Amino acid sequence: MTTLIAVDGHSLNLGLQKVAQDRNKKHGQSRSRFRIDHGELADFLTRLSGPSAEGEDDYSLNFYIDSEKSGSNSQVMGRVAKYFSEKGYRFLAATDGNSYFFHHNEVVNKKLLCEGREDRYPHPTSYDFQKRIMGKVVTFNPATNEDGQTKAEEVRLEFGSRVLDQFYRLRREPFLEMLEDHGYDIIRCRPSHYSGKAKSIDVTICLDASWDLADDDTLVLLSDDPIYSDLTARLRDSDINVTLVTFDTPGSEELRNVVLKHGGKVVLLDDYLNGLELVFEDDEDDAPQEAEIVLQEV
Repeated sequence: MTTLIAVDGHSLNLGLQKVAQDRNKKHGQSRSRFRIDHGELADFLTRLSGPSAEGEDDYSLNFYIDSEKSGSNSQVMGRVAKYFSEKGYRFLAATDGNSYFFHHNEVVNKKLLCEGREDRYPHPTSYDFQKRIMGKVVTFNPATNEDGQTKAEEVRLEFGSRVLDQFYRLRREPFLEMLEDHGYDIIRCRPSHYSGKAKSIDVTICLDASWDLADDDTLVLLSDDPIYSDLTARLRDSDINVTLVTFDTPGSEELRNVVLKHGGKVVLLDDYLNGLELVFEDDEDDAPQEAEIVLQEV
C-alpha cells in the first residue's frame, strides 16, 4: 500500500493568511501574523491517511515549494524591522533567521532614500527618515560586538523589482530546514520563465500522484486549488482513496464538490485550528505579533 501526502505550500500559506486577516478583522487589528505548528500538522495529516501509514514502505509526506534552492555568500540579506528614531538604532530581520542590530552610520548608501524626491535629505534620527527606511531590504556583513550581540556592518540598501522576492526566497531556507526536521520531503518546483511563479507545482503533484498511486492506495492532498479537480476525479475512478484537506473558502468550493461527488473525503482545516489566542503585546516599535495555531485531534 502506498500513501502520498501532498502539501501545496502556496495554498497552505494563502489559507493561513486568510485566517489571519479574518481574525485581525474580528479583533480590530491589522498587523498580527499567525504561525502553524508544522510538526502538529504533519501528525494530523498522517492520522488522516490511516493509523499505519508511517509504517508503510511507500509512505511519503511532501511539501511542494515554488523555488530553487538559493545560493549563499559572505553577505546576509535582511529587512529593516524595528526603529528607534531618537537614537538612530535599528534592527534587521535577516534571512538566516536572526535579528541584527545596526546604527544608521553603518548604512553606506542611505542617501538613495531621497533619490527622485524633491524634498531634502532627512536627518537619520528623524521620524521622516524612519518612515523611509522601514521595510527596506539591505545586504550586510554579520558581526558580533563586545557584549556578544549580533550586529550588521557595511549595510547597503538594495533596490529593484526582484529584491523583495530574493529576500523571501532566502528567508524560506531556515523554514524549509525546520520542515525537514519534522519529516517533510521538500519538493522544489521550477518557476515559470515568464511569470516567475511556480506553475509546475500543480504539474508535479499531478505527476507524482498519477505515477505513484494504484488501486487502494491513498492520496491526502492539502490544497484549495480547483486545478486538482480532474486529478482527484480520475484517482477516485481508479479506486484510489482521496482525502482533501482545505480551507472553507469560495475558491475551494469547486474542488470540494468534485471530491465529494466522486466519493472522496473532505476535511476543513478551519475546523481543527484550535487554541488560537491573539496576543497583542505593548511594543514601542509596533512590530507584528505572532500567535500559535494548534491542531485538535482528528
